Amino acid sequence: MSTAAASGRMQSSGAGGVLPAGGERRDVLAAERTFLAWIRTCLALLAGGAALGTFPALPHPTARAVLGVACMGCAGALAVSACRAWGRVRRAAADPFVPGPRSAQVLTAAVLVAAVALSAASTARLFGDGPHRPPTAHHLDR
Repeated sequence: MSTAAASGRMQSSGAGGVLPAGGERRDVLAAERTFLAWIRTCLALLAGGAALGTFPALPHPTARAVLGVACMGCAGALAVSACRAWGRVRRAAADPFVPGPRSAQVLTAAVLVAAVALSAASTARLFGDGPHRPPTAHHLDR
């Protein structure tokens, strides 16, 4: 290991760019993986919130809608928080070879749009003009 890598300073790469020293580069890549894991969690919360709208164990439609919208709101807030944390790590490392903040911002915006759209649909269904049908019985309950 060179003294530049051991001290954490930047090194020149063969391609003419500047790469962070070993440990710092691993930290940036670990932060990127963490961001993507949080986005996967956001997508799971969105799916769970949408599924709660049809969850038959909660017969009251208001309870289903409130829980579903709460999950979707948490997904949106978590996506924004993950994007901000990823941005802080990227700025601290000043790594030109890590995907730019635009890719994280676009992914976060997509999760937010999905959260808002699904929340609006759940809320509209709750406060819509149509009557609320009780959950149908499962075919094995007959």
